[in-house]
Amino acid sequence: FFFSSRRRHTRLRTVTGVQTCALPIYVPCQEWTQVALDAGWPFELLPELLREVWNESRCQNVIEGHPQFNGYDHGPLQINEVWLDDIEAKYGDWRVVDDPRYNFAWAWEMYKWYDDHKGCGFIPWSRPCK
Repeated sequence: FFFSSRRRHTRLRTVTGVQTCALPIYVPCQEWTQVALDAGWPFELLPELLREVWNESRCQNVIEGHPQFNGYDHGPLQINEVWLDDIEAKYGDWRVVDDPRYNFAWAWEMYKWYDDHKGCGFIPWSRPCK
């Protein structure tokens, strides 16, 4: 059976007792869904997160050598060196943000910090706060 939620615009389906969800077709960058979930992003934030990936990188892993690389912002979520010390303290090497798994994981850390301290996790990006 399918359950439709107007608030989140997701479809839920129960298959052999396990509930699975699907993102609406109009959400961009869905190829990054599993990476985002593995990095800790909750499913209900994925539509906004993936729209931000579209705004930041057009769904690309923009790193050094990529034609769109601007020399400062790295990966699908365009993490910049403002976070260098924090990233090195957590992961040991700044360059891990070129790996999409770390890029999404660090973005989740950023989101949680901004949500806890400023009331809106999307402050570092262009998503509007609600």
